[in-house]
Amino acid sequence: MSDDYLWDKSGPPDPEVERLEGLFAPMRHEAPLSAPPRRAPRPPRRGPWIAGGLLAAAAAAALWLAVDRSGPGGVAPIAVESGDAAPSGPSPLARPPTGRPAVDCSDRAQGFPFEARGGALTCGGGAASAGRLPIGEWLETPADVTAKLSVADIGALELQPGSKLRITKTGKEEHRLELMRGRLSAKVDAPPRLFVIDTPAATAIDLGCAYELWVDERERSHLAVTSGAVSWEGKGRVVFVPAGAEAVAEPLRGPGTPIALDATKELRAAVASHDAGEPPALARVLELARASDSITLYTLLVDAGGRRGPEQRSARDTVARRMAALSLLPPRTVVSQLAAGEEASLVSVRDHLMTRWFPE
Repeated sequence: MSDDYLWDKSGPPDPEVERLEGLFAPMRHEAPLSAPPRRAPRPPRRGPWIAGGLLAAAAAAALWLAVDRSGPGGVAPIAVESGDAAPSGPSPLARPPTGRPAVDCSDRAQGFPFEARGGALTCGGGAASAGRLPIGEWLETPADVTAKLSVADIGALELQPGSKLRITKTGKEEHRLELMRGRLSAKVDAPPRLFVIDTPAATAIDLGCAYELWVDERERSHLAVTSGAVSWEGKGRVVFVPAGAEAVAEPLRGPGTPIALDATKELRAAVASHDAGEPPALARVLELARASDSITLYTLLVDAGGRRGPEQRSARDTVARRMAALSLLPPRTVVSQLAAGEEASLVSVRDHLMTRWFPE
């Protein structure tokens, strides 16, 4: 049978088609019809584009699954534009044509209010000086511009030049953002764990505080807490960082050991060596630590200096004795219980040190 017969009944008919036409003849349309339009060029055969459409749908489904996978703390991975360094598994955001914004970042949009200082910034791919940052869109500051961003009704943050930030979630249970690069300062007055910022190396979970957070060119994330405390989490590790302390997170290792903001250069170097996995560094850290380095010593006590197995008890015992020499343990503390990692003893030390970390 020729396709011409199906198109306009020209060409030889097919017997099976003629049989079907006879069966449906009683339902034939009998009213007069207008003259048919001039015959248009025949459309291409459907096989190839149907197959192509199925492939495109499969690719879209695969892309959706990749984007939906959760990152640190259950947040979707950071998507980046071409040229950005990225953590594992990101999917790029499409950059809109130059001069035409991809989304509405005006005051009419749904999102957090922002205001640029020193010039224009980029919101969702378009230039803006003020407006609202919608969920999922990037706010980027050029080299000479800062931006202030209000976070619902719980606080605000200031984004420094050369930074890139977006909101991934906002609601009664959580306000979550992502800092891809650059630096920000945040001040929040809210219940613990309501305000969260993800970075390529770790997640800062606010416990009611003010802090600075920045991502360097190697995607290391730096946290410095000036009031309250932050839970610094990632790669299966949770580190408590109180006011007056800071910590660095590596993309492959997650958060490192916190240190006091006024820690000596020698102690900083020793802690960095310890976090890099150099066993002799623990002894050097204990030698250099002062009473004001209590957050470093307490963290080493809890995680046993990173030791496992038989070495764990020995490391805890060594750290506990150094803390005792610096008068950092509660009265009547039994060092052997700390060395064994007894939870009640560790909690007792933490509660005792809280008065040092958060003086009245």
